[in-house]
Parts: sequence; structure tokens; C-alpha cells
Amino acid sequence: MDFCEMVENREFVEYYYSFLPMLGPLEIHEVLYVATTPLVQIEGILHIPPDNFNRTRNTDFKKTEISILLWDADQLEFNNFESKSKGTLSFVDSDGKKNFLFVSDTCHIKGRCSKVEVYGLHTKQENNKRDWEVSLFSYRTLYNACLNVLTEEGFELDIVGKPNMDSFYEYLTWHSKNSKIKLRGDSPIELLGMYALYQKRKPEELVDYWWNRESDENLWSKLLEDLDKKNFNEVRNNYVEESD
Repeated sequence: MDFCEMVENREFVEYYYSFLPMLGPLEIHEVLYVATTPLVQIEGILHIPPDNFNRTRNTDFKKTEISILLWDADQLEFNNFESKSKGTLSFVDSDGKKNFLFVSDTCHIKGRCSKVEVYGLHTKQENNKRDWEVSLFSYRTLYNACLNVLTEEGFELDIVGKPNMDSFYEYLTWHSKNSKIKLRGDSPIELLGMYALYQKRKPEELVDYWWNRESDENLWSKLLEDLDKKNFNEVRNNYVEESD
């Protein structure tokens, strides 16, 4: 599982979600279906979250924002779906797949999937003071905003995809260009990131690897080594900065 932010006791949360109990009351505020995967992403708030466990440790959480990914979804039914529908989301194993059902007073979402993943889990305390004002996480919900920013900066946009026999795309490659630079990436977020790098380090003359500086610290290697030390108490690999 890839958690955006951890609650205090990570092992408990992973244990809780590994069994995928009924999630509720769950207030869904967005459902995104991506036909090319196919994937259903559910964004919502758990009003009675597993954070109750932490209340015994005098840690009072207000709510839990949750992102759930349902992979290889099929047999989908969306009836009367409205934003901020409050209900329960349940899972039942059947023939190697998981049947899922969200039921509220006004709507239901039904289908099957091969995998359920808790992509993001963000708990908030009643008086939670943070050192930052805004947080962003790399995901497809940022794609449209990134493309619009590039358009506002004068870029022309294009997308290339290779369809397969199942009418899905095996890959998508995103392109943007203006009169000075051409960008190509696996997502609009990558395009915008490369444009930010260009803006910060655009060369006075065209030379190989113009984006690097001799004064640059090898942070790529340092961060990976720090991660190794944290998890394995040693540096397992001789990390070398990528050259392309």
C-alpha cells in the first residue's frame, strides 16, 4: 500500500485494510472511472475510521480522508450517483475477484475488480498544526490542471497512444512544444516538471546535459542511501546519478 501520510500506528492500519472490511460511514465526494485501465478511483471521508484505535492512546482524530483504487473493474453499475453520498462500501471475495458495493440512501455503485488498493490515507486531528499550507500528490487528478498551465504558457499539446486488441491503450506518451523547447513524458505532471526545470536552468548556449550544474549535490544518490540505512542499516547499492 502506498500511503500519502501515515497514521501513528502503520502496522495497525495495514492490518486493518488487508482484510477489507465494510467501510462506513463513508462519504464519497468523487468517483473517477478510467476506461483505458480499467480503474475506479474513489475519494471520500471515513467518519468512523480505524483511528478509533488511537483514541485509547489519547490521540483524537477528527476524520480520515481516503483514496481507494479498484483495479480491472468490470460489471459496473452507477445508479443515481451524486456528490457527497454517504453510505457503506463493502467487499466480498468471489471466484478470485472482489465484488464491491457502495450503498447510500440515494444511490449505489456496484461491480467487480481484481485488486483493491488503499492509495492514500490522510488522518486529521482536531487541532492539527502543520508546517505547510498546501499539499499535492502525484496522481491523475492533477493531469488536467498541468495541461492547462502548459497551454497558458504557450505550449502546443499532443498525446500518442498504442491501442491493443482489447481496445485499451498499452501506453500513453504526452508531448508539448513551443518555439524554444519540446517536452515528452509519461504524464502531464512530468511535462510540467520538465518545463519548471527548463525555466530554472535554461541554457545560454546548447550543451549536453545543460540541466546539471557542477555545484549540484548528488541528492538522488544521497536520498536512496539514506533510505537504505533507514530500512536495512546499510547502503545496499552503489547508486550512480542517472545521465538521461
